[in-house]
Amino acid sequence: MERSGTAFKELLMQNFFSRHSESCILLRGDSVKGIGQKMKKRILYTAAAVCMLACGCSGKNNGNSRPVHNLEYGLDEAVSMIDEYEWYCAWLQTQDTISRDDAQKLSAHLDSLISDTGEMALCTQIDGADWEDSSIETLTLHHDQNQPTIYHEDISVVSAKEECQCEILDGASECREHSGTLTIRKEYTGDSPQLKDWYLEYIFRKNAHDADWQFAALNGTYDTEAPLTLRDSFANAEYAQ
Repeated sequence: MERSGTAFKELLMQNFFSRHSESCILLRGDSVKGIGQKMKKRILYTAAAVCMLACGCSGKNNGNSRPVHNLEYGLDEAVSMIDEYEWYCAWLQTQDTISRDDAQKLSAHLDSLISDTGEMALCTQIDGADWEDSSIETLTLHHDQNQPTIYHEDISVVSAKEECQCEILDGASECREHSGTLTIRKEYTGDSPQLKDWYLEYIFRKNAHDADWQFAALNGTYDTEAPLTLRDSFANAEYAQ
């Protein structure tokens, strides 16, 4: 039985949510109605229940065995964590078609950059019914709904916040690394009424002092109907070569 675009969108989100159920709560935008319509409505995630996981920090107990510390994370390093993913999301918006084989490879690559988000990025541009129909070898990319990226004018990473929760060792006055989250926020900084107050946050976590940051959730609005203009840096990026 053919599945509607709405059902496909919900399944995609449920799969993402199930892999991150201990760290985030999923909110969906308006449903897409009808078979074969593009999965084009706003994709909303919130990390209201993200567990605070690892980072290095120090501080006094103050009666709390795990005091929380809020730190500024280096913006350059934060941008490097999402830069390639953002470039490919922008690249999709420059294409009219993509082969199924290339789309599947790109989805896997995006998953390797920001885990479990490859299909979501592709299906912002591709009709859900087309994506499901394996007989369609060449997929059409639609551009009435796009993700604002840092490769678009007036979209910038404006902050990177690290929140630590430290565990105090017996008899010690300073905490040791325990757990933490990292929130990288991009915003629209221009004057378009259509994009006023637009933002999207990437939320990462780790649960060991020497662990790498792992993607946990998105918070904000994923895409928009507003027109977007690419920066000159898009064509000059290393991924474009």
